[in-house]
Amino acid sequence: METIPLVIENSNDFLCETEENLLAGNSLMLATSMVIINLYEEKASYKLRATTSDFSRYQFDVGIKDRILSICAKRQRSNKSHKKRLPFGVDTFFKSFNIPKTVVVEKIKVYSRNGFLTIEMPKWEYVY
Repeated sequence: METIPLVIENSNDFLCETEENLLAGNSLMLATSMVIINLYEEKASYKLRATTSDFSRYQFDVGIKDRILSICAKRQRSNKSHKKRLPFGVDTFFKSFNIPKTVVVEKIKVYSRNGFLTIEMPKWEYVY
């Protein structure tokens, strides 16, 4: 199980590059990839599991701002038949979720294992 860094921002500076492109209207040059996400509740936590087959774990950015969990991924493919490496395609993914008030944001864990990105969000009553 490999841990993925989680960015927790309290300022307005956190915005995924993918989201910036979409908000700027640059989505015509982007192709979105399909990432299947399951969100379920356990007794002590909420868990979010996403397939990562289209992306490596290094291509994912996970962050939190104002109790909103954002998952971004981007990979660029190039056409190697040209002398210069010209962009051949860009695959992107962006999804955000509201974090319930019963979750302890500081205790959220993100990890990658067996082709899945897993985010564990522990509930207050089971942490303290």
